[in-house]
Amino acid sequence: MPVDEGTAVKIERDILSYLDTVKKDRGLTDEKWGEQAFQGSVNGRRKVQNLKRPQSNGQPQKLCIADFVRLCSVLHVDPARVLSKALEDNNL
Repeated sequence: MPVDEGTAVKIERDILSYLDTVKKDRGLTDEKWGEQAFQGSVNGRRKVQNLKRPQSNGQPQKLCIADFVRLCSVLHVDPARVLSKALEDNNL
């Protein structure tokens, strides 16, 4: 079943909200989370914050699969379970 753009954005926002909660529970800052998830990147914190905030066009940056897996990996959560829960929560 196709997913409309609004639902896709909501799923991404739900995932990022959940991961942000786990990050806080683990005592990580955006800076540490970004550094660990995006090793070799000039500014991992900015990359994390760009995913969480709307861009200049008012739309949030899309969460690509590779970034999603990296962010989950640092938090030691299973990306398949996170995605499954987000889909279930959105009746998909």
